[in-house]
Amino acid sequence: MHTISFLLLPLSSPSYAAPPSSSWWSEARLTIKAERRSFHEHGEEFTVRSGGFDGTLDAHGLEASSGEDVVRLRLASWGREGFSDAVAPVTPLWGDCGTATLPDGTCQRRVELPGPGLTEYWQPTELGLEQAWEIEERLDGDELLVLELAIEVGIDWTVDPDGLGAELIGSDGGLWRYEGLEAWDAEGEPLSAWMEATALGLALIVDDTDAAYPITVDPTLVQADKLMAQEPGEGDKLGYSVAGAGDINGDGFDDILVGAIVGPGNQAGSGAVYVYTGSAEGVDTTVDVRIFSAEPGGAERFGHAVAGAGDINGDGYDDVVIGAVYYDTVTGVAYTYFGSANGLDVGSEQRFDGAAAGDRFGDWVDGAGDVDGDGYADVIIGATGREKAYVYYGSEEGIGDRTTLSPDRETDNGTSTRFGQAVAAAGDVDGDGYADVIVGSYGLNAAYVYYGGSRGISADDPDELVPSDVVFGDKFGHTASGAGDVNGDGYADVVVGSPADGDLGADSGSITVWLGSEDGIDMDSEHSILPSDGEEGWEFGEAVASAGDIDGDGYDDVIVGAAGHAVGALNSGSAYVYAGSRNGLDPTTENKLFGDGADAGDRVGEAVAGAGDVNGDGYADVLLGAWTDDIDGVTDAGSAYLFYGCPDDSCLDPDGAGTNSGGSSPWAGEDECGCASTGAGGVGGYALLALGALVVLRRRRLLGFGRVLG
Repeated sequence: MHTISFLLLPLSSPSYAAPPSSSWWSEARLTIKAERRSFHEHGEEFTVRSGGFDGTLDAHGLEASSGEDVVRLRLASWGREGFSDAVAPVTPLWGDCGTATLPDGTCQRRVELPGPGLTEYWQPTELGLEQAWEIEERLDGDELLVLELAIEVGIDWTVDPDGLGAELIGSDGGLWRYEGLEAWDAEGEPLSAWMEATALGLALIVDDTDAAYPITVDPTLVQADKLMAQEPGEGDKLGYSVAGAGDINGDGFDDILVGAIVGPGNQAGSGAVYVYTGSAEGVDTTVDVRIFSAEPGGAERFGHAVAGAGDINGDGYDDVVIGAVYYDTVTGVAYTYFGSANGLDVGSEQRFDGAAAGDRFGDWVDGAGDVDGDGYADVIIGATGREKAYVYYGSEEGIGDRTTLSPDRETDNGTSTRFGQAVAAAGDVDGDGYADVIVGSYGLNAAYVYYGGSRGISADDPDELVPSDVVFGDKFGHTASGAGDVNGDGYADVVVGSPADGDLGADSGSITVWLGSEDGIDMDSEHSILPSDGEEGWEFGEAVASAGDIDGDGYDDVIVGAAGHAVGALNSGSAYVYAGSRNGLDPTTENKLFGDGADAGDRVGEAVAGAGDVNGDGYADVLLGAWTDDIDGVTDAGSAYLFYGCPDDSCLDPDGAGTNSGGSSPWAGEDECGCASTGAGGVGGYALLALGALVVLRRRRLLGFGRVLG
């Protein structure tokens, strides 16, 4: 038996984490969710409302709709290459229990379309709607195995350069991703599989030479809402900086910031920052706010750095900090804006200036956490030209006093230490109840962790981090960030980027992680990670950030930008997500995130950030910037991507063993429904393995304020 499966996901809908069942209301909610996530029979068709989209399954395939946007898919033919047979319409019927469990814990029946030699299955899941085919026996012949999917409703489709994914445009212009194709046989051996575009739709091609049957083939279909700027400006460079803003309006959903450093501010080229508010449906595309400096100083690059600051003044609303590094002959300036029930309170912001021309004050900014334990959030601002970093303390009145941090040594050749090039909250590294900070200094190939206390940040005796194998020119410390708690031991950890590391070729890049402990940074925990497919010029580590807990497994994850990654085109860029585990960050869980189109020079991943929980589903989301993306022929208008986290282990690590490709199916044995599962494509064992290797983090593309296509 041969199994093929797909998963249909809407991007705008929340996923549901199972709430406690300790009350009647909790149990009632579970029952309602179970009902919504079930097929309903209506004569010869089945309907479902799953994951925020509507699906209708009949003898002619599936029609999925989200608002006015529609995609209709059906299997048109299958067989050996050159000898495929057309698939006749088959009326869907109730099938057996599959692998999915309903929110109330009961087993979920799937719907099947039985045909000669092949049975097609559909089943709602927590993420969306899963499709699978089971083929009982190997077909005669030595040709490649081909399944042709007809796209009967849709404007266009394009296969990615690597053949593992495709872009589909729905009837109303909505963007859908069909991605993550992989195949394996009954013994868990990976098989070569790829997609090709056809006049009819998509051909899924598998080389099953010497494969032990049954085999499994698994891509994923994902909807991606695309936001287009009403008037994208040439050279706006939206996406140069990205950040989670926290919950600035107190509605329970996290919000995000995207900087456009040459965007439409009060003066041409002065820069702007876009604020997108979260909601149960994800980013609220009808409400976005553009803020800019009240007193622009020419091309000040307002938005060069953006960050959520936490609640600086203790009013219950999160605040933000923004850097404008080119202000007044690169003296630099930074602003804090305060949250309110109506969002950011523009007009009440506080301003902080650099001391002299060339200071580059505001080159990097971040919320520092509460470093002195007074209940007010603090911020940290880098001034690379002055080779300093400043921690400013929050209070009921806003920002007050500050502590100055400086490097404790100089470079050997007298060049700049670049201290302050990266500044970030480190979390509570030593577990003493006070937040700590990290500062990068790539001129010294070092990063420094400074510890908080009742009197604030101590500028003395920081932990100096230098990798054991660092060499001159690695640019270690170019980026640095708190990693969250990647090993779940209760101590915050840190990650530092080295984008010019040459282990895999010049400027291929690396990152290094250190774990926290009761005594601070555990120097013996040093763990360097290289991308599995890294090459010269990829600049892996150009950006690093804690992603939060994307998959809900209790361990924080990390996102790494590789803006030079050639995804079919030079410098198109990507980002890598690594999952935490009890042993720390696990490089075998590597997942790659791309922008759409993979165009040369987009530099996706030049900026990355944890976005918080934008849609309130309990799973952390992530942001990528692509500041040199061309939009509708407008050069360097820029863009950003928001990828949504997804439940439990289904995104990054389905078997909990830190593996996301190859190997035997983790679904062997008995599934959560209690249904027998062969792990080789049998009943209850079809298709879910591939989710471990797929980037099924749901995505929106942010291109400034504007409308949603689809």
